[in-house]
Amino acid sequence: MLYNKQIFKRNFPYRGRWFYKNLLNIPQYFRDLHYLIKHGYDITAVWSTFSWFYEVMKPILTEYRDNMHGTPIVRDDCPAGANGKRYADWLELNRKDWNGIIDKMIDLVDQIDENNPKYDTREFKRCDYKTNMDMIEASINAAKDEFFELFSKYYFDLWD
Repeated sequence: MLYNKQIFKRNFPYRGRWFYKNLLNIPQYFRDLHYLIKHGYDITAVWSTFSWFYEVMKPILTEYRDNMHGTPIVRDDCPAGANGKRYADWLELNRKDWNGIIDKMIDLVDQIDENNPKYDTREFKRCDYKTNMDMIEASINAAKDEFFELFSKYYFDLWD
């Protein structure tokens, strides 16, 4: 369903009194849907991988966090007793730690997106454009490295 929402938003951008301009995009909408059904992924995954990744990964991680059924063990300090109040408290702390990891991954996906308003060059104090771009690139690369480090560490835990 996520892909269809993206295809719909891309093909029918006009709202309000200009909605009739969307009529010209109906054939393209059905071509995009046909491509999705035939190949299993949206065409933007081919020609705009970065934006596709931001648009898809954040909702996937958010949906996973909100609707997961189980929680992997991320805490090492499991109490000796297999049941009881201490164990229930430990399970709750473990769930909060896991949600914190997922939240961190969602935040890092936001930081990786170069269209993030945070990276508007007017916000930086320095006047040198090249220095600002280097700072933005360094920030994006650091967030990317941290995201994929977390993603690879918890890759097999992301299935419920």
